Amino acid sequence: MELSTMIDLETLATTPDAVILQIAAVKFDPFDDYLTRGVGLADLQTLDIMVDVDSQPDRNVNPETLDWWAQQDPQVQERIFSPDNRVAFKDALMTLHRFVWNSSGRIWCQGTSFDISILEHAYRAIDHPYPWRYWQARDSRTLLDLVAVNLPVATHDAVADCYRQATGVQQALATLGVTKFVR
Repeated sequence: MELSTMIDLETLATTPDAVILQIAAVKFDPFDDYLTRGVGLADLQTLDIMVDVDSQPDRNVNPETLDWWAQQDPQVQERIFSPDNRVAFKDALMTLHRFVWNSSGRIWCQGTSFDISILEHAYRAIDHPYPWRYWQARDSRTLLDLVAVNLPVATHDAVADCYRQATGVQQALATLGVTKFVR
């Protein structure tokens, strides 16, 4: 079994230099069917890091993104903006690096031009290689569009969104009849 990793971020901008609020990752088997088997987040290897905003002074905050966050559910806002249990930017990236490093599987996210580009920019900012190779990055949004998988609405909690997106990848691959990756 080759595990893949789904990554999701919550940020304060949409540019590669965005301030990162939360980094989440979930390791999953893309060819399993977690929903049918009743496998939940508690059963998977997960990573959930709330990143200290003050440790990112050179990163970008976009006023429109702040306005968007102000329109989100108050419980989501409370969690994402809580000052509790925050990890320094560099430490958060190093924790993600250890979680992903030496994974032979794919690194999935909802659009490689967002999560992956922000993380790669972040790793360059701390002068550290990112923990995947260029050929490992995959876009789950495109895959889901190909087979019209409709995911539940995003929760804007990166861990829950990782699980939601990972089960979407599983559904899409099953619909396509894909049972293994060629490379």
